[in-house]
Amino acid sequence: MKRFSIAFLIVLPLLSLGQYNDGFLQPFYFGRVPNARAEAMGKAFASIDGDLAATFYNPAGLSNINGLEVTGGYASPFGNFDDNYYLQTGAGYRLNQYLQFAVSSIQFRIDNITISDIVGNTIEDGDIRTKNYTLTLASEPLQRLFVGLNMNYILYDFVSDDPLKTLYFDLGLIRKFVLLENTVSRHTASLAISVSNLNSAKASGKIFGYEVDEPLPIIARYGANYQFALDKNMLLPDLTSLEFLAQAEYQDLWNSSYHSSMRFGGEVRLLEILALRAGYYTEQINDYGHTEANKNEIEDFTYGFGLQVPLDKLTNIPLRINFDFASFPQTSYSKNISDSEWDNYTAYNLKINWMINRSNQESSVRMD
Repeated sequence: MKRFSIAFLIVLPLLSLGQYNDGFLQPFYFGRVPNARAEAMGKAFASIDGDLAATFYNPAGLSNINGLEVTGGYASPFGNFDDNYYLQTGAGYRLNQYLQFAVSSIQFRIDNITISDIVGNTIEDGDIRTKNYTLTLASEPLQRLFVGLNMNYILYDFVSDDPLKTLYFDLGLIRKFVLLENTVSRHTASLAISVSNLNSAKASGKIFGYEVDEPLPIIARYGANYQFALDKNMLLPDLTSLEFLAQAEYQDLWNSSYHSSMRFGGEVRLLEILALRAGYYTEQINDYGHTEANKNEIEDFTYGFGLQVPLDKLTNIPLRINFDFASFPQTSYSKNISDSEWDNYTAYNLKINWMINRSNQESSVRMD
């Protein structure tokens, strides 16, 4: 079991000054998430539409999905903890152009934690659990203009029987443009903005008998992407030969001076079956005043791949199955090389898309 100083995990979150206190729910919002596609592309995903998993970054990303979509994901580890994982599940449905809805959840937990004071005396043993349940509503009110709203309910259980909890909202927009289209190719671009915790919510509850009223981070994401498709089945009948995606994103916290981030990522998809991905990001972090030991900025290259079985193109079954995978070394927050020898971060995702109402879809073609 891991042992921690109460000064870092308890006292810092309690010193609320109206701003987001760095360290509170940091693994959930600024660690990793169980989205292998996003993590492989430098954590950039705010400008992606037509993907249920995009709602964590931008609720407008639910727009343009095909029919019924069910997804699940798993990722581990976080840092050098022994027993921890991220888990994501969700289901979404496209009713028509004007209404898409989904329910999803993301959970992060660290098991078998021992909390101690500054001299090493054990205060409590238990688990740290964060659960976020989301209802997403999205729409395409105008052609290629996507709007989305998340309603989130979060529970934060810090080895306590009285978890912190609150309700908060996210709002997002994506505007897609068709740059050029002809019989063999298609060029599109998208601009996006999303704001998480638009209502400046605070998580309230008790930790070890102390009343806590802790602000959640207000996260703004600004994204853009370019997509190219070489169509008309040049290699195999019914399958698009080549798809290319390049994207960039800037993340900014409105109630903190930390975690501003630049993110870049790309994806090449061959015959709608194999996708190869890579990305890069840099993020400002808090060194807690220990400039000799801690970094004030982290950066990393990321990569992964995806496999898709387009049964809707290969057979008469209106079904697509996607598997995404990413695995690469974790980025350490410490300048001490010995602290960086952690297990690789690894994420798996499975998505099943049943295109019930494919013939009624009025939105533009996308890469998903």
